[in-house]
Amino acid sequence: MQPLSNSVFLVFGNAKDGQDEALDRWYMDVHGPDSFDAGVFSALHRYRAVGDYPARHLTVWESAFDTVDEARTRVGTMANELRARGRVGDPHEVVRGAVYFADGGTDPVPFGGTGDDGTLTLVEGPLAVAALPVAAGDVHHYGPLLLAESPDDPADAAARWASVGEDGIAPVTVLFGDQPDPRDGWSPAETPWVSHWRRTGTARAH
Repeated sequence: MQPLSNSVFLVFGNAKDGQDEALDRWYMDVHGPDSFDAGVFSALHRYRAVGDYPARHLTVWESAFDTVDEARTRVGTMANELRARGRVGDPHEVVRGAVYFADGGTDPVPFGGTGDDGTLTLVEGPLAVAALPVAAGDVHHYGPLLLAESPDDPADAAARWASVGEDGIAPVTVLFGDQPDPRDGWSPAETPWVSHWRRTGTARAH
């Protein structure tokens, strides 16, 4: 079984001028390979929102960062190098970015197990494991962030998680550049926010 990533970097965003397909291609054909070549990330997973959220796109990057400062330094250095090479001219408007660290959980499972027909349910904010409407082993635990993959239709997933928290993505004002460390008590929200996403692609470093 593929090991769980030590950390994940989430990027919420929208395609400029409705260039959704162009944005997907840029991530899969340009930005993903560039990031893997730089040794910053080991995989990326692309999703489209199945709800009416401020961000229509979500990218979950698998990484091995130990601190927020390390993530900022390595991502920033890579971005500057790629920009200097003319490799950052994407049709992307970033809404929010944040990094989270694995806290173990109970027998966590790797990303990508549901295929294209599954649903990713994202829970941002404090949540007691006892409140989960799925087995704890079916959830990726990253502190105040939970990622639950399931083969459910989005409508079924939404019904299952409806009692957990508010529908939508957390109204976070802190962006990645100013984000405190979640292990010091920072959370993206005071109460849980639940959103649902359809996977559009996955790429891994070779």
